[in-house]
Amino acid sequence: MNSRYMSLVIAGLIGAPGLAFAGGLLPYGVISGYGTWLQDADGRASNGLGNAVDYSTESDLGWGVTGAAGLGLDTGQQVCNTLGGEIEGGYRTNGLDEIDFDTVTLTNVGTAGTADLDGDVSALSVMANVRCETPVFNGKFYVLGGGGGANISLDDFSIGGTSVPLSDDDEWVGAYQIGAGWAFPVNPNADLTVGYRYFGTGDPEFTGSTGVKFDTEYATHNFEVGIKFF
Repeated sequence: MNSRYMSLVIAGLIGAPGLAFAGGLLPYGVISGYGTWLQDADGRASNGLGNAVDYSTESDLGWGVTGAAGLGLDTGQQVCNTLGGEIEGGYRTNGLDEIDFDTVTLTNVGTAGTADLDGDVSALSVMANVRCETPVFNGKFYVLGGGGGANISLDDFSIGGTSVPLSDDDEWVGAYQIGAGWAFPVNPNADLTVGYRYFGTGDPEFTGSTGVKFDTEYATHNFEVGIKFF
């Protein structure tokens, strides 16, 4: 590459950010904390020999945190004035509370009825989101949606005070989310965000040390407070 072409490349690299920002692109970041309610889940435990028990579980309120980095495009429109794309990492966790299952007995599962359920279920997620913001009064109304993957993990699992050892206690599954909320300016470079998100995944499966498999569901309702900075 001769010096003339090198000069053109360097000039292009230096000028590119200015052209991008002139066109309305704006980098941003969002850090959010959540109060998280894990939706009651239906599941099935089976030993592969035709024996199975259907069950449902209840959980305690939990917490979560996400962080995202993205680029927003100033569209100049009243509706969806800013359209952004972002990559987000997140973590959510809830304590288990109660299990209700039917009449079939399985090793390390139990018999019919309701029993105390202990342990923690958590989700470590990586998501790609689209965010749309519309000016409302002195703030912005936003909606977002995204897809990606989540590692669902089950720790310290016990039923009725009896520990259930697991040989496979986590699984990667597909994930999705939708949400909405409001952003209020707190200074020229930051907004306070308040909102709601529904976060759901494919059905994870865990395996006990005796070979019993536990299929279940994972979906959370998340109430957000965060900071968007730009």
